[in-house]
Amino acid sequence: MINFTTRKLRIFAPIACTCLAIPALADAQFDDLKNQTDDITNLIDAENSKSVLCKSYVGKRVVPTTFNTLATTLPKRTVKGEFETTAQYQARIAATPGSGSANLSVLVLPIDRTFVRYNADIGLMLVSAGAVNTGEYSEQTGAEASAWLAVGNNVGKGTPVFVGQNERVIRTYVGHNLFGAAFRVSEIERTTQALHLTNTRLFAFAKRDTSPIMGFEVPLAAAPRSKQSIRIALVVRPQDPFFLSYNFKGPEPTSSEPNGYTDRASIIVAEAQCALVLSMQNQVLASVDTSKLK
Repeated sequence: MINFTTRKLRIFAPIACTCLAIPALADAQFDDLKNQTDDITNLIDAENSKSVLCKSYVGKRVVPTTFNTLATTLPKRTVKGEFETTAQYQARIAATPGSGSANLSVLVLPIDRTFVRYNADIGLMLVSAGAVNTGEYSEQTGAEASAWLAVGNNVGKGTPVFVGQNERVIRTYVGHNLFGAAFRVSEIERTTQALHLTNTRLFAFAKRDTSPIMGFEVPLAAAPRSKQSIRIALVVRPQDPFFLSYNFKGPEPTSSEPNGYTDRASIIVAEAQCALVLSMQNQVLASVDTSKLK
């Protein structure tokens, strides 16, 4: 299937190149076609140079691990102390039993389906880089702050990846503003699950969020259902310090902002090895290597 898919991509790329030779095309359309040609060329190169590990997943069924399950199996580390130098912290971690790397796990991520597109001309479902939410731990300001405080000086630079978030109302009560007017207050605990990947980038060959990173064949009749049912997962190897957390209490509630949040960030530190496209039955439809830390 992989070779046939690559052959289809090779057919598609020259078609786009031919369109580039038409002088009547507007500049914007010309740039768009050039970007598409570059994207397909880069995707073909990534497919042809794929590692043995990532190739080995295609066509097989995997058993994904939930974030909470993975977190509970990781070695527990205390974070770098305020009065502890980086050298002292690293020496302490190195001397702790179980230091190093954990086993590979498959972790399913949220998917932005606006970056999943079907090309009916070549019968391929193309998943673009923007389908994975990278670059932030959370869209919520308090949750993002909590995550950054968790990471702090405990781990080097890397790529934040949002995994999940849930909220729980702790209590509600009636508050009063300076003028004595009553308003209803909710105290909410918000838990954010995220990855801190040691990879500098996930897909180095993808120039834009719209650049395709994986493709797989789908018959036209099955394409709409496939687009709505596929999932994306990362094959990750947790690394020291494995798991980080931090609780951040937000501003006190007011009549204009009656919800008070306490944000708890749960961060797994890991290196991503591969990205996978999964069917609803957890069969791997496509895979791609992720970039390593340099």
